[in-house]
Amino acid sequence: MYLLKTRFSIPLSPHWHIFGRTYNIFLLLGIVGFLLGSTLGVMLAYLTGLDVGIAILISVVAALTFFTFAWLSKLFTGQENIIYYRQEIAIVCTTLLVLYSLQQPILPYLDLTLLGVGILVCIGRWGCLSAGCCYGKPCSAKVGICYQKTHAQRGFPVNYVGVKLWPVPLWESIVLFINISIGVILLLRHYLEGTFTIWYTTTYGVMRFGFEYLRGDARPYLWHFSEAQWITLGLLSLSSLLAHYGTLPYYAAHLWITLGLWGVVIGSFLFYRFGDKQWLQLHGAKHLQEIARGLALLPEQPTAEVPLLVTSLGLTISYGKIRQATTNLHHYTLSSKNTTYRLTPQTSKQLAEIIRQLRHSAQTYQVKFGKKGIVQVIFIEKIEKTNELNS
Repeated sequence: MYLLKTRFSIPLSPHWHIFGRTYNIFLLLGIVGFLLGSTLGVMLAYLTGLDVGIAILISVVAALTFFTFAWLSKLFTGQENIIYYRQEIAIVCTTLLVLYSLQQPILPYLDLTLLGVGILVCIGRWGCLSAGCCYGKPCSAKVGICYQKTHAQRGFPVNYVGVKLWPVPLWESIVLFINISIGVILLLRHYLEGTFTIWYTTTYGVMRFGFEYLRGDARPYLWHFSEAQWITLGLLSLSSLLAHYGTLPYYAAHLWITLGLWGVVIGSFLFYRFGDKQWLQLHGAKHLQEIARGLALLPEQPTAEVPLLVTSLGLTISYGKIRQATTNLHHYTLSSKNTTYRLTPQTSKQLAEIIRQLRHSAQTYQVKFGKKGIVQVIFIEKIEKTNELNS
């Protein structure tokens, strides 16, 4: 099995088989995360002197909001898309309405709500990891995740099967575990009400903003930033504004992190507008999937009319294979039809590395620069070594 050939592997499956029955792992871990989050929230409510009945009510309201929002999303879009930030905002808004109508203090129960949401996501990301959603971009690192054909049957891109990807959901779960553990300490030490809200919004937001650059699944973008990145910026800005007016506790670090994130956005936008944007264009999630789909359609042997992969950036790729006694030579010809996107030596090497990640992860390659912008990339496959690995 291909997974066993990687430096690091986790047995991944979209289903678990328990006592002769098959369970959807994403749904199963989601339920486990909700139960753990609700239980810890009720325990903390008791330990901090809050009303346990209100804490239980908030858990029920959060669950109803989650499933109602997911049902409405599927009703209007025709697809079952569970997007974390949208669900979080819906749960928080509903909780605030319930607390306000019952004339209960807002901040302490808001802390518990976000704690439960954080635990749900922390456990749920393992479901994302195993189900093959929220997957990362192709990578060359020693630590990566490879998915199988069973995942492709449930919507995972078939051309990414067997390709080593960044384990983004795994990293997010680990960071969230640390985040929540520190947050529990803040609650037990009776920090100001709303401190956990500031802590969670800031730390998760910064983490999520950075991990978005490693995500390989298609998602909405505006001005080169994803929906999650804009929501992160909006939530940090809103919480900073509320802290300034005394609605939330004020911490200088919170304000400086928010301003720093705005600086990253403005700096990135200026770099993309006036700097060398070719790397960002080449490594965009949609463009990488475009290359993966196109490479799968290129035949090994040339035909009367040489087939070409032409990407949306104007990059053209053709492929051929030469069989020798001890090696197979996989050769790719690269060029560019777009005058605004130049195939420079640096871009050529980056494109060659992308091809290696997608199709030849265990092979070395050579890059040869020809005339008129034509580039040859040759991957060397040793037959004896391949046979040993497959035995």
